[in-house]
Amino acid sequence: MSFVLKPYVDWMDQVSVAATTGVIVFFAFGPGCIAWFIIAEIFPLYARDTAMTVGIFINWAANWFVAFSFPHLLEYTQPYTFLIFVATAVF
Repeated sequence: MSFVLKPYVDWMDQVSVAATTGVIVFFAFGPGCIAWFIIAEIFPLYARDTAMTVGIFINWAANWFVAFSFPHLLEYTQPYTFLIFVATAVF
């Protein structure tokens, strides 16, 4: 919404930065660390190191893909870029 309202409200840039910071902070304390606990609980001790390696690689690859694709998505969809991520999160 801050991207849509940006032309009409001067302080929407600050709202966008605050909202992004809030998502990062609350994700780190909430669901961000759940994957580490799930991997540690699901796999037996002898396979845990390999599972953690694969899990960390997939996590970093997904983060890279989001960071790489975001500027291109922003170019094509303008203020509605986050709706793509909302749709994937809902799915």
